Amino acid sequence: HVRQLDGRAVRSHGETPPGCMIARLAEDPAKNADAWNMLGYAKVETGDPDPAKAIAYLEKYAELQPGQPNPEDSLGEVSRYAGDDRGSIEHYKAALKFSPAFITSQIGLGDTYSLMHDFSSAAAEYDKALAMSTNHRDRLHVEFQKALMEFWAGKPAEGLRALADAEQKAHAVHEPYSEFEIQQAIALLAPTLKQRIAKLQEMERIYSHPVEGMG
Repeated sequence: HVRQLDGRAVRSHGETPPGCMIARLAEDPAKNADAWNMLGYAKVETGDPDPAKAIAYLEKYAELQPGQPNPEDSLGEVSRYAGDDRGSIEHYKAALKFSPAFITSQIGLGDTYSLMHDFSSAAAEYDKALAMSTNHRDRLHVEFQKALMEFWAGKPAEGLRALADAEQKAHAVHEPYSEFEIQQAIALLAPTLKQRIAKLQEMERIYSHPVEGMG
């Protein structure tokens, strides 16, 4: 990932245009190692994605930051984008060897196994992430991802129940960003159009006014 904030990944590559990042790299590639990370993400999240070039940029980032978990975490995520699920797993595991409590990589393992339809492994990795969570937001995000896994597994009723449970927990601990993320998923995944519209209308009533804790 590009940046860590309170234990969670925040992608910030959009803040710096690619041309500016390349100029920084020309000045001092080693000093501006993080720019390679941002360029890597830019190459898969722009209108003309180039996964091979993204991986090459991230491998350079890893070369300049040996022994650090974040380059391996980024390679894990972008490898998954590129369709290399096995490579994704290996990079996430490498990140966790460098830093066993690097929770974004632990979650990443669950995400990749979910997309591989290895749901028993995914659930086990999410449970490990829950055990290492140190704050409400991380814990709720893991529960959110684990709930989405149920949809991938063809069990939407279980997924909706898990989302509803996570929504209640987010509200109880006053985590509005987590609550919004979960509510948005419920609105998109509710089984009927009537239920989707009702959830969106509920969200509109909540978020049309300032919400404490949301900047």
